[in-house]
Amino acid sequence: MTKQEKIYKRLPGKKKGLIGIYTLWQGPDHLLAIDSKRFSEDYKRFYYNDIQAIITRRTSRGKIYNLILGVFCVFFVLLALPSRGGGAVFFMVMAGLFLLALLVNLFLGPTCVCHLQTAVRFERLPSLNRLKNAYKAVKILKPLIEKAQGSLTPEALETYFLGNSLKRSVGPRERDASSGRRHEHGNFHKALAILLLVYGVIIFIDMFINNPGVSLIMSGVGMAAVVVMIIALVRQQGSDIYNALKSTTWATLALMIMEMVLGYVIAMTVVFKNPVIANNQWEMIKAISEISPFDSSWHLGIYIFSICASFLLGIAGLVLVSRFQKEYAQLNVQPGTE
Repeated sequence: MTKQEKIYKRLPGKKKGLIGIYTLWQGPDHLLAIDSKRFSEDYKRFYYNDIQAIITRRTSRGKIYNLILGVFCVFFVLLALPSRGGGAVFFMVMAGLFLLALLVNLFLGPTCVCHLQTAVRFERLPSLNRLKNAYKAVKILKPLIEKAQGSLTPEALETYFLGNSLKRSVGPRERDASSGRRHEHGNFHKALAILLLVYGVIIFIDMFINNPGVSLIMSGVGMAAVVVMIIALVRQQGSDIYNALKSTTWATLALMIMEMVLGYVIAMTVVFKNPVIANNQWEMIKAISEISPFDSSWHLGIYIFSICASFLLGIAGLVLVSRFQKEYAQLNVQPGTE
């Protein structure tokens, strides 16, 4: 009995999402994209004859992950330094885990977004989310596409680039519609980044000035950041916002949730020590604001983490949204307007 020959060969790259795994498979005359969910699988076929381009764009998502993992690693190291016994061991283990995740992310290499262009579709290939895997896959697919379509001559290349230059004159709405994604201006993301920077400055001031007024301002800026963050999360769904910028917004959500949990723990600790102020909101605010972070290594670690995370997310958000808005403005300059 002869061994059956495999029809498909899996290409480099795999993405594991929350509810599925994305992979690419090389077939005899087509490319097969599989989205494997828990109870179902979706298949998309792209015949080599129909593939016009495979577009790969490097993203900053990997660098943002490195920053976040680095911040958590430093945070747990700072908590471990003044601790003793089992607490120090726990914090060092946590720091080691984040350091390991950072090293793995560095080993995987730069992140990217890869799209496949046909005459009627502009499809994202989620499995090619790392640059080195995208290059390997393109290297494998290139001879198969050239075999099916033939190599481009210099005249054909000139015609192709002329057609692309004419496409640049298409208005923003038409181009967004053709890509299947809605354009988002990014102003809410910029506002969120600015609020995060302001929030980090106020936390730094609150470290040294234990005053109810500063605490109230910090709470107000935090609430404003939460409102703007929710709007940004809603508006970025299905939009052309950079994936790295979307990840920054989700990281901000994680930070805000952590801030709320830690704030609740601190408030409960204050109430436990002073039960008489449990029903007096102003006295509770005064009691919390009077706590100096330098009296406790835990409290100081929380302050340092909040300041670092706010500044990192704020700076990353401002850089990404500025780059995104500048790139969109350049791509949508109409001929003759410069």
